[in-house]
Amino acid sequence: MIIQLESPLPGVAAELACRGSAAQMMRALLTAHPNAATAHQVAFADQDDTETLKRLIHKLGGWPTLAPVGELASSAALVLAERAIAEREFQRRALARKASSSPIPTPCALESTVPSTTLSLPPAYAWLALAVEPPELRAMALQELDSGQTALPVGTAFDVVRTAAATGLEAIPHLQHAGEQIGPVLLASTAPACRTYFLLPPGSTERWRAPGSRALPKQGDRLTVPGSGPCGGRIWLVPPDGRGVLTAPDALAAALQRVAEQVAAA
Repeated sequence: MIIQLESPLPGVAAELACRGSAAQMMRALLTAHPNAATAHQVAFADQDDTETLKRLIHKLGGWPTLAPVGELASSAALVLAERAIAEREFQRRALARKASSSPIPTPCALESTVPSTTLSLPPAYAWLALAVEPPELRAMALQELDSGQTALPVGTAFDVVRTAAATGLEAIPHLQHAGEQIGPVLLASTAPACRTYFLLPPGSTERWRAPGSRALPKQGDRLTVPGSGPCGGRIWLVPPDGRGVLTAPDALAAALQRVAEQVAAA
């Protein structure tokens, strides 16, 4: 079933709905795999969602109620507010506005009570710049990553397979249970759809055929990736490890096939 977002502000509605869905899937991933690395990624995602909710509330001039964004997006906003645990004062104000649907008087009311910190890029992420050609442009790519995100060409250092977010999140445990090495996996919780991106060895997806997925074309296509923290609705589910490990295409295809079989049997 395709859910149509009937809203005077479809862009806001779509972004809220997508982020709310991604937030719930991230919590499910943490429940299934309760380890420090996953908890760290979820905490980063929660903070990024909080900043997005602040921006959208300010854009609307109040809480995202049914009238401007629709039921699905309004419910998603509540999910994001409940996850704003690092900024309790904002969370309290947001939930109070949800209850009263009162307008927000000034942007300063949305300012975080937690000081922001700038994260330097861990060395493990530096290998991503190998995708950039010519080599003299790699330093600029690293600077962009350190500041937030950059767009890397597909097919140079890695190929990319895209899936729906739910499909990708279900495929990761299959890879783990099979004992496969998993390369970087990116979650993009941006409108119009939530998606996961698996990084595979270059040249390995020429004849890609696996259910619920698509190999990105290599001629002129680029993948926007974040640094060590979330940026622009993107976060690493499996971050780079610095060794250049990439997911084997046969292993990913098998995992996606198992996901498709489970969905068909449900």
